[in-house]
Amino acid sequence: MDKSDIAGNLEKELPEIIKKIASVNGISEYNDNPDFLEERLKAWHQFGLISHTKKVREAYLNELDKIFKEWGLIFKIKKKLKERINDKEKEELLDISIILHDLGKIICLSDKKTCSEHETLTDDKKTNREHEIISKDLLSKDFLKKKLENFGLDKQQIEYIKRCVETHDILGKNLRDELKHKNMLNIESFEKEEIKSICKSLAEKYKDVKIEIGIFFVCDSLGKTGIR
Repeated sequence: MDKSDIAGNLEKELPEIIKKIASVNGISEYNDNPDFLEERLKAWHQFGLISHTKKVREAYLNELDKIFKEWGLIFKIKKKLKERINDKEKEELLDISIILHDLGKIICLSDKKTCSEHETLTDDKKTNREHEIISKDLLSKDFLKKKLENFGLDKQQIEYIKRCVETHDILGKNLRDELKHKNMLNIESFEKEEIKSICKSLAEKYKDVKIEIGIFFVCDSLGKTGIR
């Protein structure tokens, strides 16, 4: 095993990681089929958990540069991703976070296995849509924490990965979903001043990972479907 390709190795291990989490939490659907796709997600998700994760990573590795070049943002993005946390560039750490970003969906599968049972959630966050927080907290459990440490990742690097996982759907929750419900999810809507104002507000609130949130929004959206 080439330990230098942490994200690649985690991707190969993803079926077993999912089965382990499902088994410990008594969730047979993901234990039987690690690429399980919830019925409620089929309206806007084409792929199950493993396939979606791989599609998000493919978008990050193979499509992102072209998109940001077209938008005139490539140099700003590359500069941010070249920043280092000790011996790792953020570009590599963000890649690792992509593999781990949706693991909380296993625990948030149904009403009986909802995030509302999770100890870290406050009352206003007790919904099965808060999989990001669960995904982050899973990285503090011995199973995944030790796995990351065995790859040579230090505390600061793991905390950055957890931060990226925790915030990966900020734009989705605060912007995409609202526009979707109003049938306004299109390029034109993003030119509206009210939408720009929301984006600026979120960028200020999450300024430590605002670039990462934008990258995740693009890649996660592309990873929901094979249509281009």
